[in-house]
Amino acid sequence: MGQTTKRKITSLAHSDNDFLSADIPREHLYARLWIRISGNLVVSSTATLQENGILNLVKNIQIKAGGAFIPKNMSGVLAYLRAKYEGRVAPTLSQPAVGVATNAFNASIPIDFILPPDYGRNDRYSTMFDSDIYKTLQIILNVGDVDDVIASGAATLTSLTYAIHTDEIANIINRFPDFNIENQQDKNFTSASSALEHDLPLGNLYRSFAIRAVDNGSQSDTVLNSIKMKINGNIVPNEITWDELLDINKQDYHIETMETGFAILNLDSRRLFAELEETKHVSTFKLVYDVDAPTTSGVIEVLPSEIILNPKNAVA
Repeated sequence: MGQTTKRKITSLAHSDNDFLSADIPREHLYARLWIRISGNLVVSSTATLQENGILNLVKNIQIKAGGAFIPKNMSGVLAYLRAKYEGRVAPTLSQPAVGVATNAFNASIPIDFILPPDYGRNDRYSTMFDSDIYKTLQIILNVGDVDDVIASGAATLTSLTYAIHTDEIANIINRFPDFNIENQQDKNFTSASSALEHDLPLGNLYRSFAIRAVDNGSQSDTVLNSIKMKINGNIVPNEITWDELLDINKQDYHIETMETGFAILNLDSRRLFAELEETKHVSTFKLVYDVDAPTTSGVIEVLPSEIILNPKNAVA
C-alpha cells in the first residue's frame, strides 16, 4: 500500500526576467507539482491588466531529470489552461486590483504527471513520475517582470515568490510507470495560409493537444480556422474546424464560459489508452492549420501530451 506525501519543497524569490531553479527530492513517485505565485502589485498610477495577468509572469516551466531528460516544458498560461479544462475546475487565480494601492494576488499552476480524472484510478495513476531512477531532478522557471502583468499605468511588484508544492506517493513496490511527456511546440506565422504545416516529434503515442491561438499577443478565436492532422503526407485521421472544436470542448470538459483562443484536441476519446496516435512507425507527423492573416504576427502554441509506455509493463 502506498502513502501520500504532500509538502512544500521550496519557495523561490522573484528576480526580474531571470531563471529560477530548485532541486526536487528524488525519493518517491510524483503525481503532480504545484507552483503557487503570491505577491503584491503596488500601483502608483491606475493600471490595466494584460490578458492572463499574473500568469504571464511564468514564461516557461521546465522539469529536468538527469541533466538531459525533460518531461515537462511549457508556459505558465498553457499549463494553467490545460489544468482548468482537464481538471474540470479552474485552479486558484486571484488577480490583483488595479487601483492606486498595494494589491495582493496569488495563483496556483498545477503540473500534472498523472492523467485527468476521466481515466479512472488505475489508468490515471499509471503515469506517475519515478524520481528515484535519476541522479538529479530540477524545476526551472523563466520569469518576467511587471510589464508582463500590466498593459498600462505604473506599478511595481513586491514580496513576489513562487512556492513549489508536491503531491507524492511513497512505498510503491512495483515502480514501472509509463511517462506522460508534455513539451510545448510553437508555430509562428505572419500571413494567411490554408496549409500552415507544424512538424511534430516522432516516436511516442499522442494523447491530446492543448492549443492556444494568439493574434498579436492576444488570444483569438478568429485567427485559426481549422486543424488537420496529417501522417506520412496523405493520411488524415483528424480534421476539424476551430468552432467545432470549441463546441466539443464545451461539452467534453463541462466549461460554461470558454476561454478565448484555447481548446484541446483530444485523441483518446474513451480515455482507455485505446485511441492514442502512434508515431513510432511513421515518417512524418504534422498538424496543418488554416489561418487568417494576423494583425501583425501570430502564433499557434501547442502542448502535446505524449505517452511513453514502460516496456516492463508489457504483457508477455
